[in-house]
Amino acid sequence: MTTAPDPTTIEKTMTLSAGEFAKSIAAFTGGDVAITDSRATVAVNDKGGSAEIAFEALPSRRVGGLLELPQARVTITLANVPAAELDAFLRRFDIAFQRGGG
Repeated sequence: MTTAPDPTTIEKTMTLSAGEFAKSIAAFTGGDVAITDSRATVAVNDKGGSAEIAFEALPSRRVGGLLELPQARVTITLANVPAAELDAFLRRFDIAFQRGGG
C-alpha cells in the first residue's frame, strides 16, 4: 500500500463559523471530539494514522452588500495515512462539511 508523503497538509478556505466547525467535526467523527485551541485530532485508521484539523477565523465576506458570511482557513494535517485512505478521508470530510443551499 502506498503511503502519502508524511505529513500531508491540505488547506481549505471555507464559509464556516467556529460553532459550525465544531458541529461539523462532531458529524464527521460521529461523536464528540475535543477541540483545543481551535484544533481537533481524529484517528484515521487503526495503524496510528491521524489527522489534526485546525480552524482559523478569517475576515468575513460581504455578498451583495447585505449578506455577510463567516470565512475560515481549515488546515488538515495527516500523518501515517496511506494514499488510498487519504482520498477516502478527504471525501468523508467534504461530505460532512457540505452546506445545503437553495
